[in-house]
Amino acid sequence: MFGGSKMKCVLLRVSTDKQEEDNQLHPIKKKYPGEDLKIFRECAVSGGLSWDQRPILHEAIRYSKKNKVPLVVYSLSRLGRTSEVATFFEQEVAKGKIEIDVIDMPNLDQKMIGGLAWVNTLERIMISERTKMAMDRIKHIIATEGSYTTSEGIEITHLGRKDTKDASVIGVAKIKENADNFADNTYPLIKSLQDRGMSLKAIALELNNRGIQTRRKAEWYASSVRNVLQRRAI
Repeated sequence: MFGGSKMKCVLLRVSTDKQEEDNQLHPIKKKYPGEDLKIFRECAVSGGLSWDQRPILHEAIRYSKKNKVPLVVYSLSRLGRTSEVATFFEQEVAKGKIEIDVIDMPNLDQKMIGGLAWVNTLERIMISERTKMAMDRIKHIIATEGSYTTSEGIEITHLGRKDTKDASVIGVAKIKENADNFADNTYPLIKSLQDRGMSLKAIALELNNRGIQTRRKAEWYASSVRNVLQRRAI
């Protein structure tokens, strides 16, 4: 039903940073050189948004079905992390109504799409629960000791104020989520450089030469490259 065409439907879900878009698009173009890519961009859209708040995703799905071409995403997480999205793709793929091409999982069986989408949904729920637990712990420490000191050395005496929206206040779980998102966005480029036979040190130098910064807006080292590869492998 799908395939046999030089046309591909591509969904990119990115922040406002063009670097993130390039990191997703590069491996897609590498897999489909010279092919006509119809690109649908979701900018600054969270994967946790409800189904009816994803109009661009709906457009991409309609285009894929109408033209009988695969819906291409860099990673399954780009589709979203809600039960609505997981249920939809589980049913549509099972019925053969749509085909998903996941670039970072080239050997993925279509029958596994729905199950893995549910795994992503559960991961988002667990992150939310860990964040709440971290917040409750901070509140308890503030209530009993008068203040809480973050890992960055920031002393907090209240939660929920406008001047305490630093990631430190959100807790370790939120910081982990941000690190995971950064790894998702930088991994495609790092992996492509690694596939060329470049060492971790050489990759770090290449990233610095391109003006690409780490999540903390610093220079790359072999260790920071390794961290991204290890985090993405989890």
